[in-house]
Amino acid sequence: MNEGDEVRERVRAAAQRVDDLAARAQREIAANRPEIAAELLTTAVREAADDTDLAGRLRMLAPPPVPAVRAGTAAGDRVAISWTPSPARTGGVSYQVVRTRQRPAGSAGDGEVIGRTDGNELADPGAPAGDDLHYTVFATRSEGVWSPGATAGPVSLLPEVTGVSTVADESSVRVTWTARADATGFTVLREPGAVPVRAGRSGFADEELEPGIEYSYLIQVGYPARSAGITVTAMPQAAPTEVPDLAVEPLPGQDPGRLRLAWTLPASGDVRLRSSAHRPRWSRGVQITNAELTAYGKEVLGRTDSAANRRAALTVPMPAGRVFVTAFSVGGGRAVVGPTVTVTNIAPVTELRARRVGPVVRLSWTWPEGVALVRVRWWPEDGSPEHAEQLDCWLRAYRDDGGLQLTTGVRAVRISVATVSRDGEGETVGTPAGLRVGGSGVPVHYKFTQAGTFRRKTRLELSADQACPLPDLVVVQSPGRVVPLRPDQGTPVARIPAQRLEPGRPVTVEVPVQSARGPYRLGCFVDDHTGDGSDVVLKGIPGGG
Repeated sequence: MNEGDEVRERVRAAAQRVDDLAARAQREIAANRPEIAAELLTTAVREAADDTDLAGRLRMLAPPPVPAVRAGTAAGDRVAISWTPSPARTGGVSYQVVRTRQRPAGSAGDGEVIGRTDGNELADPGAPAGDDLHYTVFATRSEGVWSPGATAGPVSLLPEVTGVSTVADESSVRVTWTARADATGFTVLREPGAVPVRAGRSGFADEELEPGIEYSYLIQVGYPARSAGITVTAMPQAAPTEVPDLAVEPLPGQDPGRLRLAWTLPASGDVRLRSSAHRPRWSRGVQITNAELTAYGKEVLGRTDSAANRRAALTVPMPAGRVFVTAFSVGGGRAVVGPTVTVTNIAPVTELRARRVGPVVRLSWTWPEGVALVRVRWWPEDGSPEHAEQLDCWLRAYRDDGGLQLTTGVRAVRISVATVSRDGEGETVGTPAGLRVGGSGVPVHYKFTQAGTFRRKTRLELSADQACPLPDLVVVQSPGRVVPLRPDQGTPVARIPAQRLEPGRPVTVEVPVQSARGPYRLGCFVDDHTGDGSDVVLKGIPGGG
């Protein structure tokens, strides 16, 4: 067989296969099995791509309908439709989504066509609000030949208002929003009390409210069906007033990487601290908007501690380099600019040491490079740093005197030494070094006295020339004529609880002495359970009989 005969034989065989496939397809159509017929015709078209009749017969076979359709609202203002693909045995299937109101679509042209896709999902951004919407999906292999429709619904689109903005002043709340053009009305209820508030297309104003009360507003949109609604809250506040003062109070004896910001609360308004690498452009007392406030620097966050006399403080990490911290008073949608302090992380003093001689404490330390001024503060150990005494010490005076001498009194004190930097921006206090200096002891005098003729009573009298906290005391009794030198050298017969001892007002207690056949001695001692020592020195004459 020559080459030409082989070609003719292959063509004949191919034509025979195509004819067989077409005949089988026709039988499947007659048996109402169109999808098997479509699969056979698809194979035949691949064998005879130029046979337009076969391709036409394939296009006339509608694919099976999609098994399931789902529709629901998305992003509040559109409907999302998805479906399970048609179980067609061939490719080339596309889908058309039709929207109808109140009922499913009867055909692919019965309603508004949302779109056509080869995928299995579409979104309807132009869905009308307030109606019962049905979404029907039709499958096709060619224009005009559609599968039966599969429907989801009804879906009711009830979008809420968007872009809600709330502003409160001393006695009113103003709320604005953006609404769809097809919205027919707005309902607003104020809580507490479920009070109706009149609203327009762009918002409402609610006036004559009580300051300091938080109000909530339920906002619903009518289409004419009513949306579920959204809730916003607002609290009318008195106009904010300026924060009176702001100070930097480093924390002695703690992590040098932290500092304390302290201020006096304003008459009205909430205090916000913001830090920036540059000073605010506004002067103190100027009123600015919340947008201007949030655009300046960043907020200093932390737990605010309250103190007496309307004072408040915030402990925060020490920032690197120099920053400016400003106190703002905020309320009623406005902010008032307050004082600004400069914080610079300068090197602290090191090797701080103290030596006490009676009421005098002698300090020494190593100065950091480039620092010529320090601020020394001291206060009683049981007192508050807010009432500390303060002294500035220059490097030259320190060198001339060989250190710094403080008259602190005889009680235990805490001392902090902080480096100070002064420039054109003002004064900056660095991280302090701190220590505790024990007291030299307040002299407390005691004496035992006896009174009575038949039943003699022993009393202990305690006095001091200066006020002091008297610690717990114990009186012990020991036999013989040897005076006890420690509490464990006798039997406790009386305990005197800790109390305040004032000059000119001695404390007198009765001592129940135990019966003794021979002589005995009484001694008075500090009853030190903690081992921390005492800031008093007992001086007196032991008693006995």
